[in-house]
Amino acid sequence: MVIAATRDRMFVTARHILQALWKYALDVEDLRTVLLAELTNRFEDSTAEKNSTLIRFDIVSGLRTLYDQSGDPAVMQTARQLISLEDAVKYRKKYAAVWRGLIDAQSG
Repeated sequence: MVIAATRDRMFVTARHILQALWKYALDVEDLRTVLLAELTNRFEDSTAEKNSTLIRFDIVSGLRTLYDQSGDPAVMQTARQLISLEDAVKYRKKYAAVWRGLIDAQSG
């Protein structure tokens, strides 16, 4: 899947791909389920990487865009789960801010 390209050695390229991934899952529910699982794995695995907070922010932002376009409650649930995984309150608030009141920064 395209998710492998989010680990490109060129960080800018990897980020651009990460920011556009939501488009692949817009119309196909089965693909959306797979993408949510892959983005969850990517979010969890990014902790040891340089610029992990940017990677995580891009994932949460992409999920917000996907939710806005699809209205799929599974997307919001995945975002809520990922935001709750963040240990640092500063970044948890930053990620939750993308969801503007739909997800509480203090949850999790």
